[in-house]
Amino acid sequence: MNAEKHVIPILLIIVVLLALVCTYAWYSASNIASVTLQMYSGSVTAFALADGSGESGQSEYSGNDLYTGLDGSGESRGNYSGQKGYHSDGTIYEDADKPYFVFKTISYTMSGQSDVTVDVVLEKVIVKVGEMYLYSFNDTLKKVMGLTDEQIAALTNETRLNYYVEYSNAMESDVTAITAPTGANPNSIYMVYNSSTSKVIYIVFEKVIVDEFVTFDYWVSDGTSNEGLGIIPEDDPDDNPTSKKATGIRLQYLPDGQGNPSQGYDGIVCESGYTNYVGVYVGFFGYDGVKYTECLFSDNKFQGSEFHFMFSAGGV
Repeated sequence: MNAEKHVIPILLIIVVLLALVCTYAWYSASNIASVTLQMYSGSVTAFALADGSGESGQSEYSGNDLYTGLDGSGESRGNYSGQKGYHSDGTIYEDADKPYFVFKTISYTMSGQSDVTVDVVLEKVIVKVGEMYLYSFNDTLKKVMGLTDEQIAALTNETRLNYYVEYSNAMESDVTAITAPTGANPNSIYMVYNSSTSKVIYIVFEKVIVDEFVTFDYWVSDGTSNEGLGIIPEDDPDDNPTSKKATGIRLQYLPDGQGNPSQGYDGIVCESGYTNYVGVYVGFFGYDGVKYTECLFSDNKFQGSEFHFMFSAGGV
């Protein structure tokens, strides 16, 4: 199905992961808080995965509750050390730089009066850079966005507006306050820039380009496997659970949620609401449709950065 044309937004997910300054490690644990989101077919709701929140009944999950990849023994690795994931030729690293990912099993109670197909899309990646990021405005244009010196020199006040938005205090507490550039042709990668301090604060990667920098997937999960973690992905994306990116998650309407879904369905929807589970995955490497690639964020200039992975989901 064509999610771009047919999806009605019903869910916004914000995944917030903190890379600690100097150690460049992810702070996370394998215990998962039990929180169920109420969802209604055709309506809009939102929740966040954020550090320091996520009590039962709230609309946010804690960074402590994110599961963060596996090592060779299948145990939780628990920290990110700037792994590249893949060589430039697309072959996998076998050492400490092997692929790294994060995932979350999310429970949602779906209410509706007919069959529903749920699709999930990675909308953008927002990186709040840390103290190690010393690039200027022009450095960022060249070394992150790929502009040449000649292209940068040719920018006017008007065309510069394609590559940045001005920083505001509202963005500190809510990254959704970050708007798109106001130029006539907004770039797919842009920065949030504080003119008063001459510092880059955020770098935003929009949906049209984000697959070049991280890999996203989702699948049908449950609330019982692996001590409540749900169905766990593997280090090698080819060994992940069955992807639902191409088909979406099909929920069958059953009155009052009674009975089992028919063959070809992945879960249940009913008027009173039925709890289903989805596993959401982000790998710290890109995929160009042919091969997996090195992770941009393995560069030490991103040490101490804060990453926000923003998803949308919809059902028809």
